[in-house]
Amino acid sequence: MTIYDGQFQIQSAGYEAGRHAYSAETIGCVSGYLPSEGDLLDVGCGTGLGTRQLAILRPKSQVIGVDADLDMLSRALAHRSPASYVLSDVSRLAWPTGRFAAATAFGAAHWFSNYAYLELSRVLARDGVFVAVTRSGTDPVKTAVLRALSVHASTKFGTRTASWISNASPANFSRLAEIELTEVLSYTPESFASWVTSLAAWSEVPPNHRSTALQAASACYRADRVISVHIAVFRNSRASALDI
Repeated sequence: MTIYDGQFQIQSAGYEAGRHAYSAETIGCVSGYLPSEGDLLDVGCGTGLGTRQLAILRPKSQVIGVDADLDMLSRALAHRSPASYVLSDVSRLAWPTGRFAAATAFGAAHWFSNYAYLELSRVLARDGVFVAVTRSGTDPVKTAVLRALSVHASTKFGTRTASWISNASPANFSRLAEIELTEVLSYTPESFASWVTSLAAWSEVPPNHRSTALQAASACYRADRVISVHIAVFRNSRASALDI
């Protein structure tokens, strides 16, 4: 099992200050596809943003967030919430077969290997639902920020599109639905700077260039970002042999 001791520490503080809660429409849409009863696993939960929101809506269910990064989970645990958290690699989950009625992934589905999806399928009930939520990274503000950061790093960053949602066929899952919503994210200059430091691209900027890079990226500041939110709904379709 791979556990990351603060691999995302550079970004996790930015997550806390710069990442927005999901809109009521987004959370409501996700919740609408989940079974009314049974426990929920939120994989790649990070600082627990989506986990906390779902736990509030499901007071009769146990909602568990799982992540392989210690620093992210320590920040999740700092929030008062009915959710609980477990440190684990998604590809090596400790629960028995069929333990959860449903699973979610907020901004994390593109990180998982095919083996991780096989493991997720195992711990889900047969015909259990998996909902993946991705905020698109193709809006003009994020494109400009990534361009500004790339000047100060060896990597030239692209933007994450909805390609995972549109094209993915995770192992043992069949697609049920695909939904696209819109969210408006509002920032102060300070929270915008925090959001910049939460991006994966930020970790590729050398420490001695970060002050200049942040200044350049902050010049792209806008009070509002209009983004697309892509929701993909899958049903667990693993073979019955795995139930043994």
